Amino acid sequence: MSKQPTRLISVEQAIAIWAWRDAPADLTRDDLLKPATWAHVHRTLVPGAHIIVQPQGLPWEAEVIVLGAGVGFAKVKLVRYTELNDRPADEGLPALPEGLEVIWKGPTAKYAVVRSSDKEILSKDHAVKADAEEWARQHAKAMAA
Repeated sequence: MSKQPTRLISVEQAIAIWAWRDAPADLTRDDLLKPATWAHVHRTLVPGAHIIVQPQGLPWEAEVIVLGAGVGFAKVKLVRYTELNDRPADEGLPALPEGLEVIWKGPTAKYAVVRSSDKEILSKDHAVKADAEEWARQHAKAMAA
């Protein structure tokens, strides 16, 4: 058998690539690897298929490859996991101001700045978590002045 390719086909013909764009915001990396996570879509999955996962708010993106699937489960292996909201530690940004938190409030309100004491939303519609954090810092400075 030759160790050189004798025929190539397009990726679209060879590999099924699926996307899960509306994954819950609280889905974790560990959840991806649990066979039961894929129970409702096991009929769609075949060994070698790839699934790209993007949770609401886009805090991270992951890609898994299906190793096997059966009734009510699919075994997958993590190919790639990328944090999208992380900032480098050396960026030197101060922590969020006391009493404020940034929470994903769904696809309509997106990231929101919430007052911890009464859960009132002070600002919303931030597509990127870092933007909401910056708003919270600026708001705290303005309130202190």
